[in-house]
Amino acid sequence: MRSNRGMDMHPRLREQMVGRLFLEYDTDKAVKLFEHLATLSSTSSSSSVVLLSTFTCNTLISKLTKLSDLAHVEQILTSMLRLNIHFDAVTFNTIINTHLPNSLSLANTTFSEMKRQGISPDTITCNTFIKHFARQGDWSNVIAWHSDMTQTYRLPPTSSTVRIIMHALSRSYSPQSLDHLVSIFRLLITSTDLAIIRTHLYTEQTYNILMSALIRHDRPSQALRLFTTMLPLLRHPPTLTAHNILLHALVRTRDLASARALFNAMARGAPRHPAPDAITYTTLIAGYLAHKPTSQDVRHALHLHRLMLARGMRPNHYTRTVLILGFARVGDLRGARRAFDEMIAEEDAATPPVERSIVPYNAMMTAYLFASNVPAALAVLRASMSRGVRPTRATVHLWARGMAIVKGDVAGAVEIVTMLEREGGIKLDAQAWAYLVEGAASRGELEAAKALLEEVKKRGVVDEEGRLEKLIALVRGGKSEDGEGIEEKGAERGKPKEISDEENRYELDLVMELMDDAKKKEQEKHD
Repeated sequence: MRSNRGMDMHPRLREQMVGRLFLEYDTDKAVKLFEHLATLSSTSSSSSVVLLSTFTCNTLISKLTKLSDLAHVEQILTSMLRLNIHFDAVTFNTIINTHLPNSLSLANTTFSEMKRQGISPDTITCNTFIKHFARQGDWSNVIAWHSDMTQTYRLPPTSSTVRIIMHALSRSYSPQSLDHLVSIFRLLITSTDLAIIRTHLYTEQTYNILMSALIRHDRPSQALRLFTTMLPLLRHPPTLTAHNILLHALVRTRDLASARALFNAMARGAPRHPAPDAITYTTLIAGYLAHKPTSQDVRHALHLHRLMLARGMRPNHYTRTVLILGFARVGDLRGARRAFDEMIAEEDAATPPVERSIVPYNAMMTAYLFASNVPAALAVLRASMSRGVRPTRATVHLWARGMAIVKGDVAGAVEIVTMLEREGGIKLDAQAWAYLVEGAASRGELEAAKALLEEVKKRGVVDEEGRLEKLIALVRGGKSEDGEGIEEKGAERGKPKEISDEENRYELDLVMELMDDAKKKEQEKHD
């Protein structure tokens, strides 16, 4: 005779036992157990015998969701409806989390149904939506959900809320993140429990994230002000990471005297200052070489490089990228090529083999384009492609600018960036199109500029920073920014365009982009 001990067990204990079995069994066995219990539940004549509950179903759904087994999740949800097992906040949160990566509409519909059934959203509901929008860089919706969380649903932000937002900010390279950064930080400060603030916000890590974001979006002065407010709040002296970020901010503001003073304090082991590492040396080297270096700047940079080597620090891709671009800016292509060849030789000799990086190729192509040596730059591009090295957006930018603006060959620029788009899978962004349109307009090639703008419109290119807006007015009005007629300005079409001090911003932007690209690649190795 079959035992009925399972049936006589207290419902709560039976729930826990079934939930534990769902977790311990492999997926197939757990699903078969669920199907068996669902069949028994639907055929049982006794309403007092509860074999499946919201708790046990949620346990299995959570397990399957983590395994991305969405087909079985859907099956269980359907069975819950058939068996009149009610959904609670946990169930709805799981469904929302399942829908969000693929369909925001379905996630919103599920959320609406959750409220219709009188189930109040909890912190997990809000954090799930906040995490989704933060990952997308949709900071307006992050703020909106945070507002709903604290004001509409009267839910205090948790440590998870803070971690989600700060992690997304640390990974964001979108200008929109900076626009909302202060608002988000203020929201967190004013609405979060003091203990959580002390643990998760008043930390060096938080300030490092904020400072890095400000520097990344070209607001180094604000980063410096933030650093001064950070110091009194920290229990311990700033770490090496904080010092390197501060040094980066000083370099970006061209305050090389203060940058050198900070470096010297670190190098001599002054109190509360950590010893410099390879990033410290490279950041200061970049400060001397990034803008318009004098011969003295180059000497300072090379002296720092020698010191770095003497102290046993191996130059990384970021270091050598800085050196390549620095040599190029003072016309020393041999020095640039030597640094490039060293980078490639190190990649070739690496054990185990490493993934080849586009960073050194980008730097060397830029060096040749600075010198208007297009054949040599093309040879480097072909070498990178023959080795299977994938281009980046910076690759597209350097060719668009180098050919269209410096060389004055818009057709050649279009040909190369189109090839990179086709073979490298890099879609042209607003910055690339701005270089092409500017190159055509500045040479009086009005019809070519209009054709390029039509292509921009046709492709639906997003111009978040308004890079193309001024150029559209320029082309339509037939006037350059200084009021001179475009046709007149572009009369000498055989000559490359002269780069004025004002227009040197294109070169500087490109140099900083390449350096940041190299630095980002180095940091990713250690993450």
